[in-house]
Amino acid sequence: MPHTPLQSIRGRILLCLALFGSSLTVLVMFAMAVANGWASGILFLGLIGLLFGAIAWHLSTYLTCDVRRLARRVIDTDPTDPQSVAILKRPFEATSLETEELAHALHGFGERMETLTGSLQQEIDRTQQETAEATGTLSDFMYYIAHTLRTPLNAIRWSVETLKNEEAGQVNEEQREILDKLEYSTVKLVSVASELQDALIVLRGEPLRMRPLACNLVALIDEVAGRWAVPVRQKGLRLDWKHPETIPGKIHADPERVSQIVNILIDNAIRYSHGAGKTIAVRLLQLKGKESAAERKAWKIPPSLDRMLVLAVRDEGIGIGAEERERMFHAFFRGSDARDLWVDGKGIGLTLTKAIAQGMNGDVWFTSSKGKGTSMFVAFPLA
Repeated sequence: MPHTPLQSIRGRILLCLALFGSSLTVLVMFAMAVANGWASGILFLGLIGLLFGAIAWHLSTYLTCDVRRLARRVIDTDPTDPQSVAILKRPFEATSLETEELAHALHGFGERMETLTGSLQQEIDRTQQETAEATGTLSDFMYYIAHTLRTPLNAIRWSVETLKNEEAGQVNEEQREILDKLEYSTVKLVSVASELQDALIVLRGEPLRMRPLACNLVALIDEVAGRWAVPVRQKGLRLDWKHPETIPGKIHADPERVSQIVNILIDNAIRYSHGAGKTIAVRLLQLKGKESAAERKAWKIPPSLDRMLVLAVRDEGIGIGAEERERMFHAFFRGSDARDLWVDGKGIGLTLTKAIAQGMNGDVWFTSSKGKGTSMFVAFPLA
């Protein structure tokens, strides 16, 4: 490893004083020799002053260069970077007693930094390992709970359907209303358990189970939109879904997963739309590769997407601020406005939507304006 020479600081001071004194004497003698009157004498003294300042600046820089170099080496050292600490420990070749003491102190400081860096890295590795183990245990536990809940919930759902079909005796209107509420809550719990299971699979980095085949996206949207017709009316909203006349609905995807995406997007649009009279618009767009740059920019269509069907769900809800948009698809993330307004939600719907869309060679993106609403877009490959 090359050595960096350190000159004697005392020697530099003596050398600088000698050069400075000699230069000043020569300049003053020169000024007195060529001066012709007070005016020219003052002018020459002014020039001598400027030259004196320049010489002093360069001499001070020369005098302190090694000290500043040592200070810069300490300042630039990153305690968490072994290579940076190794540079700090690089030896110096001292040429005097004071620089030898300075170099020795700096070398010892580098060794202590290296020791502390090793201890810190070991602590970080141990903490990361413990965190990963705890996260894995918690994930397995939650997955087991979600999986276990589905069996009794399905049994309750089957029992409710049996009672509603009057297989166990007649049911009056009041009892049927109670059974309807119980069935709705049971179906919702089963859906939550399934979504939680899927979310934990995504968090593990594992692919979701898919069974892609040719299916009709229009028919799937019809089915899901029909299920949400009553909740939308009860909240005073309007669900605007128009059948496309010229766009074919054939896509290559898992129909159950596609229905899950449509359900998540409409559910979110309803949850975050406050105030009667607002509209939730559901549209189907077709990417043919002929869209203008303005259209792609308006929809924020990724440049790699082409020949796909795009499901668009637009609401007039609370929207999301620019500072939170990067976390939109993070698991269990919910916007600050949603928390402030006590909007019910799990924070895993969009995480699943992205995992499902990308698992089917599609994509998902969105546009949002705080206080004005959000538009979600999901692209599906054509059959």
